[in-house]
Amino acid sequence: MTATSWEYRYVHSCVDSTYEDMCDLLETEDEVTREEFVKNVNEEDRVLLEQRLGYDSDFRITDDWHVTYHEGIYRKHSCFYLQHSGIEYIFTFNGNLGPSKNEQRALLEQ
Repeated sequence: MTATSWEYRYVHSCVDSTYEDMCDLLETEDEVTREEFVKNVNEEDRVLLEQRLGYDSDFRITDDWHVTYHEGIYRKHSCFYLQHSGIEYIFTFNGNLGPSKNEQRALLEQ
């Protein structure tokens, strides 16, 4: 399993983000199917995240109706994310991240 140039790579969860960046993401989000999510994100990143969340062959993520899938704009980049237990796990195009709102604010204050 290797990344291709078009895949969305896992970058981090909302816990590692800012309030402002998450508000911007949630304002642009649309719910998507699991099939669309799986088709677009890096398989290795996705499988590793699912394992870290406790899913395995006995309890598959596809059987958990609390998990939802979305697409939107995060730090000015297209993204997909899955929401699990109120936490958003974000995948951006090629793993790119633009500056956070806090970084932009810090630059303006200099």
